[in-house]
Amino acid sequence: MNMGDLSGNDIGYLIRKEKGLVKDPKTGLPGPNRNATMRYTDLPDDLVSKLGRVGQKKMKGWYDYDPKVGRGRKPIPSPEVEQFIAKYRTGN
Repeated sequence: MNMGDLSGNDIGYLIRKEKGLVKDPKTGLPGPNRNATMRYTDLPDDLVSKLGRVGQKKMKGWYDYDPKVGRGRKPIPSPEVEQFIAKYRTGN
């Protein structure tokens, strides 16, 4: 997760979107190239598309970042992400 934040969660999201794997935001249906046998979770896609948490460049990804802490490079656990994952687990 640290690596995703460093490289940019949006990069992976855009690659998956280009490959036709990301859920259609209008219909909620899986991407056209995602098949039933594929193991896939929408969690990282939703992290980017719904919460805008793209990584260190925006000071929020899987973790929060504060420019005063470790020059903005030290991951700080994010209450927003914790709540998001908890809701995701229950299907809400």
